[in-house]
Amino acid sequence: MLKKENELIVLHNKRCQEKQDKENAAFRATLRLRYPRTRSSSISTAPYTATKIFMPVAKPSRKSDHVGASTIVLTDDQIENIRYHVHLLLAERLYPTTDKILNRILGDDSDFPIRSLTVLWRWMKKLGFAYKKTSKVIVPLDSPFNMAARARYFAKINELRNNGTLIFWQDETWCNQNEEKTFIWTDRDTGAGRLRQSTGKGKRLTISALMGPSDFHASSIDIFECNEDHNMNSAHFLIWIDRTASLLRKELGKISLLSFSSLFLGLGK
Repeated sequence: MLKKENELIVLHNKRCQEKQDKENAAFRATLRLRYPRTRSSSISTAPYTATKIFMPVAKPSRKSDHVGASTIVLTDDQIENIRYHVHLLLAERLYPTTDKILNRILGDDSDFPIRSLTVLWRWMKKLGFAYKKTSKVIVPLDSPFNMAARARYFAKINELRNNGTLIFWQDETWCNQNEEKTFIWTDRDTGAGRLRQSTGKGKRLTISALMGPSDFHASSIDIFECNEDHNMNSAHFLIWIDRTASLLRKELGKISLLSFSSLFLGLGK
């Protein structure tokens, strides 16, 4: 009887050991799949515990010979050469694109260290230039072109004034027919205060007027309905400017029309 019990105990222990061995093998296989960079020798063959399982090891990089992007160092003269060609293109009234700048630089200095558009683009950013849409770029009013245009403009104005010419400035604006104040003071008790009741903005109106040496020329102010584009009709403007010139001749005496444009109307004796 005792012998029979011992055989059962041995058989039970053997089955438990086989079950434990299978669990350990499955656990080691799972670790290999989850942590491929783990040393195989660090995986314990004993039943797994929460404290001693494996030791992770960093996998060496495949790019063992990679040393990173080479850094291009420019001298002060080479940096100024980039700035020079940017401003030279602007002086020639050409848009300074990266391709144009690089071609100009390499044409001027064949040994220039920058040969790539990408590298030049990075250096342009580093030197303080900004890459923007042309519609977002502000035209500098202190540029030589604008300064020369202003000089010619004021020289012409001074010439007309020295010749005794009367200069009238023309401009236009627009408003809506039913336009009214957005905020007003009202009686808190009755709510009264609005002068009129209107629905919608009404027609779009254009107001065209002249500014003389002292004030607006009231008799020539013209108010008319805009076209579908909300702009002044050219035929209407020509009729108005002809009528206004005749009116000014009558009011100011013997004068002749020198010139007129959307900027100013010049009249001289």
